[in-house]
Amino acid sequence: MRKSILTAALSLLIVVSAKSQEKNSECKVLMEKISGSYEGGCKKGLAHGHGVAKGEDTYTGNFRKGLPDGRGLYTYSNGDSYFGLWRNGKKHGQGIIRYQNSKKDSIVKGTWVNDYMVQSDAKPQGYRVGFSRSIDQYSIVKTGTEEYRVEITFERAMSKYLPSDLSITGSSGNRALSPSKIIFVDINYPFTCTIEYTIKYMQNILPCNFIFTISEPGKWDVKLIHN
Repeated sequence: MRKSILTAALSLLIVVSAKSQEKNSECKVLMEKISGSYEGGCKKGLAHGHGVAKGEDTYTGNFRKGLPDGRGLYTYSNGDSYFGLWRNGKKHGQGIIRYQNSKKDSIVKGTWVNDYMVQSDAKPQGYRVGFSRSIDQYSIVKTGTEEYRVEITFERAMSKYLPSDLSITGSSGNRALSPSKIIFVDINYPFTCTIEYTIKYMQNILPCNFIFTISEPGKWDVKLIHN
């Protein structure tokens, strides 16, 4: 009798587990770049609660109605990552972006509203970001000490480009234009740079603004990135 009860209980557990896995496999993630596979909580066919979603990118954290919502770690295909707060699938609240660089990592702490950084809380030695709008990620890295030089590059979908309507001003130095970057040479520090341009996102034209100040002399690489 005891053996029959144990067998029945085991069978029930297997059935429940199988149904749970089946439901989980049918659970949808509504962000295209992480919609390949999903393991975690599910509610009404959508990712809900804590889970892990993988696709071109990877997300581990809280979900609500199929979208990242709450606290989570999002890792991009190029190795960059964002850890912080989300709302309705967008970065919203305090978070930290880590940008992978061949020489060293660049870490930026800040506050996001609807996927846009509105305030940088980071106080890295040698530079300060005064304003950032519609910039997904940025990196400011000192790469040398002998030259007084700042090189600025733009990247979208992991490809370098120069915005066609780019407006950029520097507080000092001479500006040189190359096919893939903007270069300021012979500059005086502190050096402040103001950048303006637009990008097309779906059916909308988004204004992009970025202002930074470098106080420590040397050669600096600045990168503005759109995913």
